[in-house]
Amino acid sequence: MAEIPIDEMEPGSELDELVAKRVLGWKRHRRCPGEIAHMPTGWRCRRCGKMGDEGAPTEHEERPPRCSTSIVAAWRVVERFAHEGVPVEVSANPTERGPEPWCAVIRMGEVEHTAGGETAPAAICRVALKARGEG
Repeated sequence: MAEIPIDEMEPGSELDELVAKRVLGWKRHRRCPGEIAHMPTGWRCRRCGKMGDEGAPTEHEERPPRCSTSIVAAWRVVERFAHEGVPVEVSANPTERGPEPWCAVIRMGEVEHTAGGETAPAAICRVALKARGEG
């Protein structure tokens, strides 16, 4: 199966997991050490957001941060690069950079990585993966 180019990856679980692993250093754990909230319809993990209606809630696999759909989670990606001394520029409606409503840019030395997206989190995730050598 051919890999999907970074610029064509849709926001969602596949993009989230790739960014979490390659940029944030996230690793999948069998058990999420989060706090469980019991609800009439089942349970919800306060740490990773996973929901369930059967089984022991402490035995679920932790879900990666939703970097491609949540600006709060995407900002962790921006902060990771900032911590490394690499700023991430995010702008709205960058008509000079492409047709997407959002654009993100990372400059590393003489190399400029650019990515667009329908949302700021999608653009941030795509440019972060490009800066890490993906796609």
